[in-house]
Amino acid sequence: ASPNLLWKANAIGWNSLHHVAATGWQDEAWLLEKAVETDKKDLFISERTHNGGHSCISLFFRRHVDPLPWHDTQVKEAAAFLRDCLRRTTVNQRLLELCRSILSGSEVDQVQLQYESIESNEDDDAVSRLTEFSRQLNLWLRSASRTASQESNESFSLLHALADVGGCPAQVAEFAVALFPEQAATRDENGNLPLHLLCYSEPSSDENDCQALLHASLSSYPEAAHCTNRCGRLPLNIALSSGKGGAFTKTLMYAEPRVLMGRDMFTGLPSFVLAAAAPTLNNHLHALCTSNVGSLWHFLPPHAKQERLQQAQSEVDAVQLNTIYEILQFMPDAVQFGLM
Repeated sequence: ASPNLLWKANAIGWNSLHHVAATGWQDEAWLLEKAVETDKKDLFISERTHNGGHSCISLFFRRHVDPLPWHDTQVKEAAAFLRDCLRRTTVNQRLLELCRSILSGSEVDQVQLQYESIESNEDDDAVSRLTEFSRQLNLWLRSASRTASQESNESFSLLHALADVGGCPAQVAEFAVALFPEQAATRDENGNLPLHLLCYSEPSSDENDCQALLHASLSSYPEAAHCTNRCGRLPLNIALSSGKGGAFTKTLMYAEPRVLMGRDMFTGLPSFVLAAAAPTLNNHLHALCTSNVGSLWHFLPPHAKQERLQQAQSEVDAVQLNTIYEILQFMPDAVQFGLM
């Protein structure tokens, strides 16, 4: 296939990556490799203009964990089974240890001994399914994440990669943190914790995914909320300057309120000014525009698209104003400290 045809969108805005993420394909590894070879990483995360504002990674999670209404019964049943496996394993330390051993490439004898300790067929099935899902997830994250290495297993961090792509469904976030709790407190080569990368990630229509990983990360390593990265930036200030607001920034405010009493080391601005100056990202607006109409967006008349765009802009402005209000309500002295 011509490289250009692989990434060319159809009438409803889907390219090959969107289709494979949403419906699956036996040779998806080949397509992901081609995407990396031709430097198409941005297609995985930034292109939120398709299928109701979902990115390719979001469509992958929808197919496996939280199917969309148009997914068939087989996909929905498989997702229900995976969600049950995630819940069962996340609270079972023995199963977590077995999954960790398999995914980290432990010795066969060690893995066999752990398998023999499994007490039920249901647990055996759960481990098998989660191992398969984790390998698929790693394959997509290595292709999509800007922080993931394509070659080295040792340098790959599941939490960093999930954060970099903007989060994941709650069941996956809880499983990932339970599987590798140490990663929540581990810095990458640029000095970022997973929380820093999540705050840097592009705002999307999948706010629940972003919020889910935020809660899971903070529950594992609460101190992350007041840790600076190599640039001296705190998570809340990164999130505000990246255009985030609402429940996400409110959670960070409660986790580390002292951030509001100082200035961002990178910009020199106080938190409420960062919120006011936050950019409105075109992809985020388009995601909001298409969130209710899905693929029909491409067939709307121009005046209807313009109305939806204005509505989305109003929603973004309202969230921005509400974030500024919440900062000042939470810490009234923030203005005084900001002007000093």
